[in-house]
Amino acid sequence: GGPAGAAADSLFGDGPLGRSSDGDSLFGSSAPVEPPPPPPALAPAGEAPAPPDERTPAPAPRDPDSEGTVADSCEFILSNLLEMNRLWIRIQHLPGPRDKESRRRVQRERNDLRILVGSNLNRLSSLEGVTARVYGSDILPRVLAEVAACRDPLSQAYLMDCIIQTFPDEYHLETLEVFLGVLPKLREKVNVRTILTNMMDRLVQYYKDDRIGDADDADASAVKAALAAQSFDMFEDIVGRVCEARGERIPPRDVVRLQLCLLRYASSISSDPSLAARCVGNCAAALGTLRAAKAASMRGRGVVMGGGTEGSSRIDMDDKATGALEEMLR
Repeated sequence: GGPAGAAADSLFGDGPLGRSSDGDSLFGSSAPVEPPPPPPALAPAGEAPAPPDERTPAPAPRDPDSEGTVADSCEFILSNLLEMNRLWIRIQHLPGPRDKESRRRVQRERNDLRILVGSNLNRLSSLEGVTARVYGSDILPRVLAEVAACRDPLSQAYLMDCIIQTFPDEYHLETLEVFLGVLPKLREKVNVRTILTNMMDRLVQYYKDDRIGDADDADASAVKAALAAQSFDMFEDIVGRVCEARGERIPPRDVVRLQLCLLRYASSISSDPSLAARCVGNCAAALGTLRAAKAASMRGRGVVMGGGTEGSSRIDMDDKATGALEEMLR
């Protein structure tokens, strides 16, 4: 019943919400509040809705039957290749089962994955639209990055051999420096000499082919000579880099056999005796470096073998190293 009751009646009684009994607004303004806009009218049943505003056109739907590009195909196959290779590596390093039948089953699964890895590279090489430029810019760098990163000797050797065997010789010539650049990064258990020999054989066969472009015989011979000389320089450089990367851990027989591999390639592409002399000189220099590295390592460990005589720092030349060296000097 007092003033408080009257105020309550004026706030929550029959008067409109938000106004006092004398008509003033409780929120500091006497201007009327505009009502909200009415909702849009719905179209009658059976009639099509109004077209959308022209200022915001709807995106065009993608045709599900449209064909993909060469880049899409390469990306899909490359992704599949990398996943299959990683799965193959993981299965190789799983603890093997004990019973004979389970071991055979796991081995079959490993072989199947190995075949899938190689078949993906084969599909890439047979795709229409995969040119030397696409191979050099999109395919080869991705595969070589996987080779260097996987750190598995079996996978590294297999992928390198698949690259050599599946792609055309012309592609190898244009990307030879990139391909060879990954060899010093391979694990020491990978036989680099086999990889070099396989690539050299492909290129020698290409040089012997009568068809190089549309040039006549004189121009073709000049092109062959230039390509062969350039490739020899690349092979010579990479052999030295492989020996340098492996340091004193590389066996002397591997040093000699790598240079012998280079010498055979030189004799196949040219009759220039200076190339053979370079191979012999490189072999002598590499063996001298290996001997010096061994002696420095012994001194660093405080080891004095053989009473510090000349023979204590000699490198071990086994029968294979000696035989390869004799073949070089014939």
